[in-house]
Amino acid sequence: MTDYRHYEDFIKRFEKAKVVGRDGDSTDVYLKVPILHGVSSVWAVVRFGALRSNARAGLVQGKMLKGNVDRLDAMWTARKIDDTNTQLDLMLHIAPRVPAPNSIITKEVMKAAHKAVTSTRNQAEKVYKNK
Repeated sequence: MTDYRHYEDFIKRFEKAKVVGRDGDSTDVYLKVPILHGVSSVWAVVRFGALRSNARAGLVQGKMLKGNVDRLDAMWTARKIDDTNTQLDLMLHIAPRVPAPNSIITKEVMKAAHKAVTSTRNQAEKVYKNK
C-alpha cells in the first residue's frame, strides 16, 4: 500500500507514480492515470499520511494537494482475516473536470481501483513468497 515509488511498476493502469516530497510522516506522490481509452488523463499530487495500524488492520489515507480534478481522495485498508489471509480495500473519491457523463467516469474509476487492488495484492503475494 505504501510502496508509492513502485506503483507504476506493479499497477500497470498508472502511467506515472513518483514521490515528489515528504512532510513529516506524510509522502507526496504525483499520480497520472489515463482515462477514456487514453483520450484524457487524471493527474494529482496526493499527500498520503503515515500508515496507521493495529493488530488487525492497517490504514493509509491520501488527500489531493493539486491536480486536474476537483477532488481526489484515496483510502487503503488492509484487514487481517487470519494468519494467511488479508482483505485489501481501496476507496477512491474522484471529482473530475472532464466533460463526460458521470457514468463513464465512474466506470473508469471503478476499473482503476479494481486494477490497483488486484495489482497491489499480486505484488504483496510475490514479495511474501520471496521471503
